[in-house]
Amino acid sequence: MARAPRRRRRRRRRFVRRFRPLQLPRPSAAVRLRLRPGGRQGSAQARSRWFDRSRGRPPVPSLFVTPGLRRGVELFNSGRYWDAHEVWEHEWMPDRKGPESGFYKGLIQVAAGCLHYTRRNRRGAVNKWRSGADYLRPYLPEHGGISLAPLVSAVDGYLEVMGESGWPDVVMPIIA
Repeated sequence: MARAPRRRRRRRRRFVRRFRPLQLPRPSAAVRLRLRPGGRQGSAQARSRWFDRSRGRPPVPSLFVTPGLRRGVELFNSGRYWDAHEVWEHEWMPDRKGPESGFYKGLIQVAAGCLHYTRRNRRGAVNKWRSGADYLRPYLPEHGGISLAPLVSAVDGYLEVMGESGWPDVVMPIIA
C-alpha cells in the first residue's frame, strides 16, 4: 500500500536582527553618563544650535571650552583615545556643517591616529594623523581654549618618523 505524499509544512520566516547597521560599540559607562545629562537625548546647547539654524541665524561659535570638549581632552591625555573620540564625536554631530566642524573632525582624527598607533597599525595611524592635522591647521594657534600648535607640530613630527623603516617609539601628545 502506497503512502500518500506528506505535505510539507511551510515554516514562517522570522526576521531576526542580529546587528544594527552603522552602530558603533558603546562607550564605557562613565562616558555614557556624561553624554546624556539628565537622561535626555542630546544637550540643551545642541538643541539651541539647531533651533538657531532653523530660523536662518548662523550658530554662535563657542568662545569657551564646552564640557564635552574638556572631557574629551581629559580622556585623550589619559590615553583613552577611543573614549575621547566618542565624546568629541557627540559634540560634533549636532553641528556637522557648522563653523567648528573641522575643529572637532581634526581632534577626532588625531585621536583615531593615536589609537591606531597603540594597536601598531602604521597605515591607519599615518592616514588619520595626516587628515587630522590638515583639519586643525585653519584653527591654529589656539581654538576653543585649546592650544593646537603643539599638537599639530607633534603630529607632523610623528608623520616624519613613521616614514622610516621599523616601528618607531614615540611619546603620545598631550593637549594643553
